[in-house]
Amino acid sequence: MLVQALQHRLTEIQKRRTSEAEPERDALVGQLLDAADKAVQSFDESFVEAALLRRKTLRVLTKLTARDNIKFDGLSRVSHVTDATDWRVEYPFVVLTPDTEAELAHLVKGCIEPRFLS
Repeated sequence: MLVQALQHRLTEIQKRRTSEAEPERDALVGQLLDAADKAVQSFDESFVEAALLRRKTLRVLTKLTARDNIKFDGLSRVSHVTDATDWRVEYPFVVLTPDTEAELAHLVKGCIEPRFLS
């Protein structure tokens, strides 16, 4: 819905262009619209890429731990943005909550294996 709203707004701007009255301004608006359209498309594609990576991640990690231990939800992820230093370094892609210490080594290995890259 967000992407649709962004595309709608760009369409509305396109409708209001005044090429005859202000050709120089219109040319700049056209460049801005092209750049904004590319940015919206890239933004939209990032959702598809993230969904694909989540499916691959689940496929690998559910062999190593219970599905309930693999968390992609916003609350789990935002809860792990900071460490004890309170520095916000990076928003995690996934949060893992293994049931045992033995699972931990397998999960770390599963996360760094190259099968996520293909």
